Amino acid sequence: MSMIISPDQIEEGMILVAHVKNKHGQVLLRADTVLTPKHQQFLITWGVTSIAIAEPVQKKDNNISSNAKTVQEQQLEIRLGWYPQNMQERDLFDMAIQSTIEKAAGI
Repeated sequence: MSMIISPDQIEEGMILVAHVKNKHGQVLLRADTVLTPKHQQFLITWGVTSIAIAEPVQKKDNNISSNAKTVQEQQLEIRLGWYPQNMQERDLFDMAIQSTIEKAAGI
Protein backbone atom coordinates (compact mmCIF):
# COMPACT_ATOMS: atom_id res chain seq x y z
CA MET A 1 0.00 0.00 0.00
CA SER A 2 1.11 3.55 -0.52
CA MET A 3 0.10 7.00 0.58
CA ILE A 4 0.58 10.47 -0.87
CA ILE A 5 2.35 13.08 1.26
CA SER A 6 3.94 16.47 0.74
CA PRO A 7 7.74 16.78 0.98
CA ASP A 8 7.46 18.64 4.28
CA GLN A 9 5.94 15.49 5.81
CA ILE A 10 8.93 13.30 4.95
CA GLU A 11 10.46 11.37 7.81
CA GLU A 12 13.84 9.72 7.56
CA GLY A 13 13.57 6.12 6.40
CA MET A 14 10.37 6.51 4.38
CA ILE A 15 10.50 4.74 1.02
CA LEU A 16 9.34 6.10 -2.34
CA VAL A 17 7.02 3.78 -4.26
CA ALA A 18 7.05 5.78 -7.50
CA HIS A 19 9.62 7.84 -9.37
CA VAL A 20 9.54 11.55 -8.60
CA LYS A 21 9.74 13.56 -11.83
CA ASN A 22 10.11 17.25 -12.58
CA LYS A 23 7.73 19.15 -14.86
CA HIS A 24 9.78 18.03 -17.88
CA GLY A 25 9.41 14.34 -17.03
CA GLN A 26 12.98 13.89 -15.84
CA VAL A 27 13.39 11.52 -12.91
CA LEU A 28 14.56 13.38 -9.81
CA LEU A 29 14.39 10.40 -7.45
CA ARG A 30 13.79 6.76 -8.28
CA ALA A 31 11.21 4.47 -6.71
CA ASP A 32 12.60 2.46 -3.75
CA THR A 33 14.71 5.43 -2.60
CA VAL A 34 15.01 5.51 1.19
CA LEU A 35 14.38 9.15 2.07
CA THR A 36 16.58 11.38 4.21
CA PRO A 37 16.38 15.04 5.25
CA LYS A 38 18.60 15.88 2.24
CA HIS A 39 15.97 14.37 -0.08
CA GLN A 40 13.30 16.43 1.65
CA GLN A 41 15.17 19.68 1.02
CA PHE A 42 15.95 18.61 -2.55
CA LEU A 43 12.26 17.99 -3.32
CA ILE A 44 11.18 21.27 -1.73
CA THR A 45 13.84 23.11 -3.76
CA TRP A 46 12.51 21.53 -6.98
CA GLY A 47 8.97 22.55 -6.10
CA VAL A 48 7.64 19.00 -5.81
CA THR A 49 4.24 19.15 -4.10
CA SER A 50 3.50 15.45 -3.48
CA ILE A 51 5.19 12.07 -3.44
CA ALA A 52 4.03 8.47 -3.02
CA ILE A 53 5.58 6.58 -0.13
CA ALA A 54 5.16 3.07 1.21
CA GLU A 55 2.87 2.83 4.21
CA PRO A 56 4.57 1.36 7.25
CA VAL A 57 3.85 -2.35 7.50
CA GLN A 58 2.06 -3.39 10.68
CA LYS A 59 3.81 -6.53 11.84
CA LYS A 60 1.61 -9.20 13.40
CA ASP A 61 2.85 -10.69 16.64
CA ASN A 62 2.62 -14.42 16.17
CA ASN A 63 4.67 -17.50 16.84
CA ILE A 64 5.20 -18.82 13.34
CA SER A 65 8.36 -20.87 13.14
CA SER A 66 11.03 -19.88 10.67
CA ASN A 67 10.88 -23.43 9.30
CA ALA A 68 7.16 -23.07 8.45
CA LYS A 69 7.88 -19.75 6.76
CA THR A 70 10.74 -21.25 4.74
CA VAL A 71 8.60 -24.18 3.60
CA GLN A 72 5.73 -21.88 2.57
CA GLU A 73 8.14 -19.56 0.78
CA GLN A 74 9.56 -22.45 -1.26
CA GLN A 75 6.09 -23.74 -2.11
CA LEU A 76 4.92 -20.28 -3.16
CA GLU A 77 7.97 -19.81 -5.40
CA ILE A 78 7.24 -23.14 -7.10
CA ARG A 79 3.52 -22.41 -7.46
CA LEU A 80 4.07 -18.90 -8.87
CA GLY A 81 7.26 -19.62 -10.79
CA TRP A 82 8.42 -16.21 -9.67
CA TYR A 83 10.57 -14.59 -6.98
CA PRO A 84 10.39 -10.95 -5.82
CA GLN A 85 12.75 -8.52 -7.54
CA ASN A 86 12.19 -5.36 -5.45
CA MET A 87 10.93 -4.24 -2.05
CA GLN A 88 7.28 -3.90 -3.07
CA GLU A 89 7.24 -7.37 -4.59
CA ARG A 90 8.97 -8.71 -1.45
CA ASP A 91 6.23 -7.16 0.71
CA LEU A 92 3.54 -8.80 -1.44
CA PHE A 93 5.36 -12.12 -1.34
CA ASP A 94 5.71 -11.93 2.47
CA MET A 95 2.00 -11.10 2.81
CA ALA A 96 1.12 -14.12 0.68
CA ILE A 97 3.31 -16.35 2.84
CA GLN A 98 1.81 -14.93 6.02
CA SER A 99 -1.72 -15.41 4.71
CA THR A 100 -1.03 -19.00 3.65
CA ILE A 101 0.42 -19.88 7.05
CA GLU A 102 -2.46 -18.22 8.91
CA LYS A 103 -5.05 -20.07 6.81
CA ALA A 104 -3.30 -23.38 7.44
CA ALA A 105 -3.15 -22.65 11.18
CA GLY A 106 -6.78 -21.46 11.29
CA ILE A 107 -5.78 -18.00 12.53
